[in-house]
Amino acid sequence: MNDRVSTYRVACASLLLHAALIACNDRSAPPQRVDAEPPQRGDVQSSVRLIAQVPPEPGAAPPLPPPDAAVSCFVRARNELMLNERTAFLLCRNAGSDAPVQCYQAARSRTRLLDWQITTLCRCAASGAPVACFERGAKTTFLIDDQLVLLCSATATQQVRGNCVPYD
Repeated sequence: MNDRVSTYRVACASLLLHAALIACNDRSAPPQRVDAEPPQRGDVQSSVRLIAQVPPEPGAAPPLPPPDAAVSCFVRARNELMLNERTAFLLCRNAGSDAPVQCYQAARSRTRLLDWQITTLCRCAASGAPVACFERGAKTTFLIDDQLVLLCSATATQQVRGNCVPYD
């Protein structure tokens, strides 16, 4: 049983790495730097984050979000997307703008993802980039939706933690 699990993990890691490398080879994409700690062996999520991250320019301080950005996001999610309170909270918690709502709208209209998958994809989003990444991955890889959601989620590609706070 352990050999099967290990083989499955290696296969998933290989697929995720392959998809990330395809995305990195896009000549129209901005140049990417990799200056983070190397991931621990077997840590697929860190590997994807390390490959797909696009850090801010050196020395540039990130702009501070408006103090009510998360509330604005939450209200739009409830009113425009008709999300229940829990889903709207999960989507907008610590949001720096209402971009997660825009990302959610794009994902809802352009993909067949379930609400919880869209929430995972768009949490902490600063634009519609996670949806574009998902669509590209769906066309160019054999990854399943859940893998593409993890690969393209804003928390994986924008170098932010699950609470939308940038890594130091």
